[in-house]
Amino acid sequence: MWVDHGRARKTTTYIQNLIDAIECSFDKGTPGEAYFINDGEYRPLREFLVPMLATQGVKTPEKSVPSWLIRIVGALAESWWNLSGQKGKPAGTRMEADFMSSEVVISCEKAKRELEWKPRVSIEQGLKSLNVKSNV
Repeated sequence: MWVDHGRARKTTTYIQNLIDAIECSFDKGTPGEAYFINDGEYRPLREFLVPMLATQGVKTPEKSVPSWLIRIVGALAESWWNLSGQKGKPAGTRMEADFMSSEVVISCEKAKRELEWKPRVSIEQGLKSLNVKSNV
């Protein structure tokens, strides 16, 4: 199930974009500085995961649950799990609920400016590079 219909925006980073930025940092980076690297665009989680999972033949659900509910369920599941002495982790956790419902958007503008770097691979190009398992 989606949390809040998968609306939380996320930033993605294609590995080649990261490699390119690391190479740029060797020549132009300032020691001790941090540079955030991403694909240069933000998308709702659902708009990224549906096509990504489709490349592997995985169909995504249509149903959704509100974030407030899944956060409560995650907290209760963790508490019950810990109190009952279960091993491993429960099927749903607060951290997973937070990931699915919280926006995680970072800017790569500092890397673009200081490293003279830009993402070479778009999200669409990255998705096309994945092995297609079906015609979804």
